Amino acid sequence: MIGPLRNPRHEAFVRSLLEGKTALDAYEAAGFKRDDGNAARLRRNPKVEERLAELQNEIAGQTKVTVESLIGELEEARLKATDLKQLSATIRAIEGKAKLSGLMVERSKIEISGASFDSCQTAEDVAAEMAESVMLKLASTHSATDEDRQSLINGFLDALEAFGRATNEITEKMVAEVRSRPLGLVAT
Repeated sequence: MIGPLRNPRHEAFVRSLLEGKTALDAYEAAGFKRDDGNAARLRRNPKVEERLAELQNEIAGQTKVTVESLIGELEEARLKATDLKQLSATIRAIEGKAKLSGLMVERSKIEISGASFDSCQTAEDVAAEMAESVMLKLASTHSATDEDRQSLINGFLDALEAFGRATNEITEKMVAEVRSRPLGLVAT
């Protein structure tokens, strides 16, 4: 920690940069005569750069966003909404707190005809069951063209990727599992 710069105008320059001013504007705000070259030179000064980084790190530490801080903000919003008798806003704040703390999970339902997911315990089990369902459907389409089969497989892979997004699982792992099965014309 280097602390404030010894030259008060240099310190003022750094603080103006911290406020978002350009080097030229900060240079002038610090009491110097407006000069592009000198402003750029002072901006590249190692002590100025170090002091600016120090102040930026202090600010970042003070404004650190955490789950706890977000829950605290949602609680403040909930209290204000309750005071104002805004039931909808109160409920949204409660839901936000529940989601952040992991007590509430969004769920989606995906239906695939001809498949039974009762015994599935993991996303990989679901992917395997989906693959089995597609293989059975392919076997039952004797008169289908290669193009029809490819379309079915591509549709399945799209559904599998949508399933992965909906369950927040890594879809590449599931798609790799399906692609490794003998499904025929799977595009790579």
